[in-house]
Amino acid sequence: MRSNEPTRVHPVVVVGGGLGGSAAAAFLGRAGVRATVLERRDAPTPRPRAWVLSARTMELMRGLGLAEEVLRLGTPGSWDLQTVDTLLEVHEERAVVDETAALSPTGAAQCDQDVLEGLLRARAETDGAEVCWGHQVTGLVDLGEVVQVHHDGDGPPLLASYVLLAEGARAGLLEDLGIGSQRFAEDAEEFFQVLFRSRRLEELMATRPGKAFLCGSGGTIVFRRDLDRWQLQRQGKDFLDVPADVAAAVGAPVDVEVLDHGSWRPSGHLADRFRAGRVLALGDAVHSMPPSLGMAGNLAVGDAHDLAWKLAWVLGGRAGEDLLDSYEIERRPVDERVLRASVALAHGERELAGLVADLGLGYPAGASPALSGEGDDLQVVDPRAPTPVVGARLPHVWLPDGRSSLDLVRPDTFVAVGDRVPAAAPVPCHEVASYGPGLWLVRPDGHVAARVEPDHLTDVLDALLSRDAGPWSA
Repeated sequence: MRSNEPTRVHPVVVVGGGLGGSAAAAFLGRAGVRATVLERRDAPTPRPRAWVLSARTMELMRGLGLAEEVLRLGTPGSWDLQTVDTLLEVHEERAVVDETAALSPTGAAQCDQDVLEGLLRARAETDGAEVCWGHQVTGLVDLGEVVQVHHDGDGPPLLASYVLLAEGARAGLLEDLGIGSQRFAEDAEEFFQVLFRSRRLEELMATRPGKAFLCGSGGTIVFRRDLDRWQLQRQGKDFLDVPADVAAAVGAPVDVEVLDHGSWRPSGHLADRFRAGRVLALGDAVHSMPPSLGMAGNLAVGDAHDLAWKLAWVLGGRAGEDLLDSYEIERRPVDERVLRASVALAHGERELAGLVADLGLGYPAGASPALSGEGDDLQVVDPRAPTPVVGARLPHVWLPDGRSSLDLVRPDTFVAVGDRVPAAAPVPCHEVASYGPGLWLVRPDGHVAARVEPDHLTDVLDALLSRDAGPWSA
């Protein structure tokens, strides 16, 4: 970190360089904002953690130009949990249809979190982000116009226009800001897990397909991870006996090189608020959940994407600060809905289809100042419906030129889409006949902001961006 500019004001300091923080830095960089990331670890962790990337997350990776790299470095094939006595009984993989494939230009994917974090960090640094390892943030002081960021690294405290708190589920900084949280399923039984490599297991499984295996009657699950790694997890009161547990799951003794181990509970938490003045929190800092739906990491990426364009527009003077009020209003209901469904599924109850959790949760169109619609509640829309819905993600359709309709979305401007578009407008307009009659205004994050009359585009934009009326340029 540069220490010769003690009075320099950083536009955004990101506390935490995990998935949410790395995604925020990458999205901010794409929007023209150079983030400074403070990470308490001295180096990246090898623990893979989340690995199921939803179709929506893959769309966002596509927007960053990372989708092909994610697919190249990730685990190929479809996700399915196969039930077997031992891994040696695996002979064929059941065909699994990705419901999102026809609804998205990308579909879902699998890539270990540590691999994805590395791609996001590299993208952020290419766009000017500074990642500072070994910097534990010890306190945040909101001074009104700036936030003072105290840390245990070299140099004085940093000053930032805004701080993004993305330091996992550690409650200390949130509590210091006066933000409490609600807990879910705290009495759940603990899971133990180990990440390992095994040359013999690779040989045995070379011709046996699949990624996830429920082995035997004891609840042991084995995952085929990226980079020739395997993960075994088991729920119970006893710690893992790694060689014995691996041998029992495989059906034969194999060599084991332990890379990492740990434990977790299928519980969760949700922060009461996502913002305190100039400090905004995201990802596991404000919500954690069991991995039953595979959505925790995806929600962190979604939080980061929502925040990045809004911060970029406020910092660039193109929107009033009130735009940031929409972040908690939009993201907290989505995060809570998926959290509750994840806890329920971890205990055997399905409350939310994976397709809806991925592409069908829309923001409350009547409650958010960044939307112009009706209804104060979280929207649950049918992702297969072809017509845009205010608050929801713009539906994907293939255009005559071979692009996806999602490719019309830009980080630097709103766009308008519909069956008939005006000849002159304050934003780029695109004809998409398959959406049916009407004209829709789409935000830089790909969510539909409003259904509008062509003559009212500028007025609607001014209202959404909390800005004074006047000349508007894309």
